[in-house]
Amino acid sequence: MATLNIGMIVKNEEKRLRATLEALQPLRNAVDCRLIIADTGSNDGTVAIAQEFADIFLQITWENDFAKARNATLAEAKGDWFFYLDADEVLTEPEELIQFLNNTKQQKKYRSITLEIHNLVSEKRDVWKNFSSTRIFRIEPNTYFEGAIHEFYPRQLPFYELKRCHLKHYGYNNDDTVFMQQKSKRNLAIFDARVAQEIPDGSRGAKLLFDYAESLALNDERKEQTAEIVRRGIALLLPLEISDSFRVILLARGYSIMMSVAHNSHRPTECLQMGEEYFNLQPERGIWDMDIYGFL
Repeated sequence: MATLNIGMIVKNEEKRLRATLEALQPLRNAVDCRLIIADTGSNDGTVAIAQEFADIFLQITWENDFAKARNATLAEAKGDWFFYLDADEVLTEPEELIQFLNNTKQQKKYRSITLEIHNLVSEKRDVWKNFSSTRIFRIEPNTYFEGAIHEFYPRQLPFYELKRCHLKHYGYNNDDTVFMQQKSKRNLAIFDARVAQEIPDGSRGAKLLFDYAESLALNDERKEQTAEIVRRGIALLLPLEISDSFRVILLARGYSIMMSVAHNSHRPTECLQMGEEYFNLQPERGIWDMDIYGFL
């Protein structure tokens, strides 16, 4: 039987944390499992809830670096697999993952596992956006989380894809304007420091800049910087081959961010011009095109 480590970093998450941890219980009861929670400075009821559930509880200093905090939980892991999630993510239909981890012959073939994240965009309108993410990976030496924000673990091949088991993520509900603005300000402080350094080439750099632009778009005082940052990302993508899937997806994302700001600022002519520019660059269109069509 495989050993699964579940790693979480938390701060002031008493509103969602209990539901997240209770949803993990069927998984924890069915496989050899260790829950590792690191608190980065909570002043609400988060610590008490975390200590009630955790096998290992840490209190660490927050240094504006998500990867560093994740790596603190990874350092406590032992055994085969590491699964990381946020305090506002709820695991759904875990039976598929349980079956995989209890199948010794099957799980030995793979180094990572992907599953869908169902991201709540609007609770009032019941709008979700889904995407695939590698959240479970084999513990291997000298491999760590990277990225001060929107941290990631280098994808290990081959990977196994879960079809039904998924995470419901409640941390980007745009109905809660105050919460989203607070999150934007926190993220901007990290992005400002990161973007002041050297930006990676190609799609990796473009993704970093588009993540930055999305936080800028939520900040009333700085949202007009959004287009400038997106344009820097677009410049990194244009040298890529037109057939490159990252180019297709990220270009569409970048233009949809700019068009959203123009639309919300009541500049329809600018929004239309951006849409026409996008379709001239990418006539084959990408998966985010429905967002772009919505502004035209």
